[in-house]
Amino acid sequence: LRATGRDADADRFTRKLWNTGYSLPERCDTVLANWLYRLSTEQKETVHWTRARLALQQGQSGLAEYLLRDIQKAELARDILTKPDLLYQKGHVLEVNDFNRLLVIHTLQRLAAKDFQASNTLWHQLNLRFQFTAKENYALRDRFAREIIAGGADFARNWLDANDRQFEDHYLTEWRVRLALKDRDWEAVQRYIAALPENVRHKADWKYWWARADIEQHQRMTPQAKAVLNALASERGYYSFLSADLLRKKYQLGGERTVNTKLIPEVENLPGMLRARELHWHGFVANADTEWRRAVRSLSQEQQVAAAQMALDWGWSNAAVLTALRAKEWDDLELRFPLAFQETFEQSASNAGIELNWAYAIARQESAFAEHAQSRVGARGVMQLMPSTARGVARDMGRAYPTLGDLHTPAINIEMGTYYLGQLRKEFGGNHILATAAYNAGPQRIKRVLERQTEVIPADIWIENLPYGETREYIKNVLAFSVVYGLKLKGCKSPSVQTGCNAYGDGRYAVIAPNLYVADKDANTDGVRRAEDL
Repeated sequence: LRATGRDADADRFTRKLWNTGYSLPERCDTVLANWLYRLSTEQKETVHWTRARLALQQGQSGLAEYLLRDIQKAELARDILTKPDLLYQKGHVLEVNDFNRLLVIHTLQRLAAKDFQASNTLWHQLNLRFQFTAKENYALRDRFAREIIAGGADFARNWLDANDRQFEDHYLTEWRVRLALKDRDWEAVQRYIAALPENVRHKADWKYWWARADIEQHQRMTPQAKAVLNALASERGYYSFLSADLLRKKYQLGGERTVNTKLIPEVENLPGMLRARELHWHGFVANADTEWRRAVRSLSQEQQVAAAQMALDWGWSNAAVLTALRAKEWDDLELRFPLAFQETFEQSASNAGIELNWAYAIARQESAFAEHAQSRVGARGVMQLMPSTARGVARDMGRAYPTLGDLHTPAINIEMGTYYLGQLRKEFGGNHILATAAYNAGPQRIKRVLERQTEVIPADIWIENLPYGETREYIKNVLAFSVVYGLKLKGCKSPSVQTGCNAYGDGRYAVIAPNLYVADKDANTDGVRRAEDL
């Protein structure tokens, strides 16, 4: 735009590009520099303050500090961003304004991880000066709650009681439920669930735990608990499969195909689809993905489902999955859970000594089989390997270090990802739940959780009490996806769920078996303990 004299358009689009809380690729530098050069000194300061604020909102303190380097009035803010501990001495002299309020909140969240008690006191002191809004205090409470729970402090329950006396913050109430589960205080579990807002209380997780608590309190399957579990078991998902396990019932996938195949020729010949197919065929997957997304936007819901089937027919599993999700076609499990790169997965999983359905579930959760995928932290390819992790895996495999291009090559990425999964499972005593957690959060984080653990904990309770919210949901998804893939690989097609097929023989404990209990670091179980029953 700039080169063709359309400066107003170039300025508008560059400003839009600039307004992000994350670092931009180096190839944007020249574009941004041309735009900034055209601004006055005052305008430059304004846009730098604006973007620094966006960076703080995204937790990007390094970027915020970088953006403020050339602003004279920002010296104290830069110092605090570089050395968060300065907030203890300087927080009381900071000018009260919107940016500094955000700076204080961001820094308090950073300090909470270093010294919970001192930063907790500082929070309440600075609240008197900055008058945080209810929303801001909620965010701080949630962060402090995460840190106190992650640290395993004995006073966590008292802190939660003191900071949320009226059960106003459902996030904190949910943690009261989780800690009560850890204590096996089943009466408190039901009491805290009852304190949750109605729309939260009726989610599958808290329905399941209410029923579990009811069974434990009465030491039998009560009619009330059975009704709740039956309703859950008629659906598809992690808690539905756990409910089916408790009832010793077969899983219900509820698969249904609605694709109108007559629409496929019409969709296939749209210009955008023709371009996408040609690019994908030639291996320009990222470019093909861009064309595909643009083309799909203008399609009706029925056409999107047809397009998803068309992508699946081409062997483009990622486009099939994402388009089915865009169309909200939740029950077409052929589109949502394809057997992508099947020969590669079968061979790699076999070589790594791991279950094929588990490998598929990890890849489906990580990237939905997008070979061009790259996360913000740099994880790449189908199984989202970090370059540093890939180098370690290559060393263990006796291979040359992979290039970034290798990590975007499905055959190489899948081989290394499955090998790494196998190594993690060995590292964690054969426990695939711990290995799944480690694949997402990193093995050192999971080891720290286990080091703080003093007793053997049922796996469903252990998962629920993980302090890392993303990893909690990750494990649940992977376990549920493993069931779906286990059924598919046994030849049980998604629409025909009444055939009696299930993923693990008799169907009992299929979601969290065979490692129902997670041992503490001192237990003589090598991290695994079988249980006869829930």
